Amino acid sequence: MKMKKVLFILPILVVLFFVGCSSDDDITKQTETIESVSFKEKNISINTGETLNLEYSYSPNIQGVQINWSSSNTEIVSVTPSGTVQGLKAGEAAITIEISYNGINVTDKCNVVVSDIKITDISLSCESLELIEKQSNKIDATVSPTNATDKELVWISSDESIATVNNGIITGISQGECTISVSTKDKSITKSCEINVKGINEYLTMEQSHGEPYWDKHDSKYKCTFKSTITNSSLNGKVELTSFEAYVNGILVQEVERQFVILNGKYVEQIFMQDPTLEKGESLEGESGQLMDLKTDNPTTYKIKWNFVFNDSQYSIEKELPF
Repeated sequence: MKMKKVLFILPILVVLFFVGCSSDDDITKQTETIESVSFKEKNISINTGETLNLEYSYSPNIQGVQINWSSSNTEIVSVTPSGTVQGLKAGEAAITIEISYNGINVTDKCNVVVSDIKITDISLSCESLELIEKQSNKIDATVSPTNATDKELVWISSDESIATVNNGIITGISQGECTISVSTKDKSITKSCEINVKGINEYLTMEQSHGEPYWDKHDSKYKCTFKSTITNSSLNGKVELTSFEAYVNGILVQEVERQFVILNGKYVEQIFMQDPTLEKGESLEGESGQLMDLKTDNPTTYKIKWNFVFNDSQYSIEKELPF
């Protein structure tokens, strides 16, 4: 009988034991409180676009606390729920951490200064450049460091009557020399390129040769056969001849159309069905001949004018020879 009473009382004691322990834990948890939180560094500096994890600690080290983050100026510094800040633009902002537990809140602040990454150097693709009138070329400008916050540059021509510049694209206006400068917006760094604009005749020259004029009794006209070539000293590109004019004593006597291309300093003429033995577009190198009727008596002057397009710009070359 006594044994049965013992067995009956034992489970009751076990239950009372655990109930007592659980009550003690709950009481301890209810009486715990958060005392303080502190950033490892109160003031930090970062660059625009840079991110950083803020380090902090709180006491006592209780599990289950709630942590909230905030920025005093979200346009300057942003902060994630895990405490990662990012500099958005130059300025200052305060990051606040708030830790809550059992209705108690503790906070701390960290001041963040955001600075722009400034350009320290500018390098240009060339220090000098030759252009012909109406032609354009681009100068490339590279800034250092490559992750500079503001990479905008200011381009200026010392004489826009000679050459203009638009975001590094230089256009020759008239013959002469000028300087193209590129600077940071605050003018702290400036680099320059010397520009020399030349006339088309310094790159493309026309050479003429012709035979002696003779009197054609049948047609009652002076006639001669002339040869013309256009040579190139250093310029490459496509040239399309729009018109070819021959003047004798100031009178236009003939107009023909041709096309030629300059490749590596060689003049290559395109013949378009002027000779039935050639296919259209077949090219000949060197000189070409054309019979010219001199529709005037006693010629004294002979002038040739080439009108052409070179790299999308219109040009003319004239040359006058005596008979």
